Amino acid sequence: NIDMKVDRSREMCGDCHFNADLETVESIDEAVLAHPASEAIYRGKHVVLDCVVCHEPHVGVVQQRQANLPVTRTECAECHYQAAEYQNNAAHERNNLSCTACHMPTILKAAWGNPESFIGDIHSHQVVIDPTRIDQLDATTNPASYDLAPNGLNFACRHCHVNGSAQALSDDQLILGAIGYHNRP
Repeated sequence: NIDMKVDRSREMCGDCHFNADLETVESIDEAVLAHPASEAIYRGKHVVLDCVVCHEPHVGVVQQRQANLPVTRTECAECHYQAAEYQNNAAHERNNLSCTACHMPTILKAAWGNPESFIGDIHSHQVVIDPTRIDQLDATTNPASYDLAPNGLNFACRHCHVNGSAQALSDDQLILGAIGYHNRP
């Protein structure tokens, strides 16, 4: 009889998927040069969750997308039901915009990306959006570092609200739309 130990801890996943330096990450034109996975989750309240709460460890995200299967084991609304219920934009609801489209934008760049359209190829795990912050990078401290602050509106919103996929919006319009977005009417 073998006593098998199954380790589902975040630390176990981190052995391969997290960068050792959590404070500084290289970037080009606001697109973060990706490490094997996102480090940003360590700063938010989700840090108490093990990766397997959301992710199936035996099936890759790419394979799940190719098979048109969900990439997570749970939905954001299971915990964040009030935020999911109240959205201050009818077009987002009509278009069935996912929580992760805004709250986990593709800010990381491993192979390709389009910085001019605020699109990378890997989702960030930093889910907090600062409704008053436009840029993602903090050029005042180090223009080549990703400060792991809450997502700015360029990546959270402007990846859709630029060049045709949705109405292009000014910085002031983005801020006005983001403040109180999930507040109960």
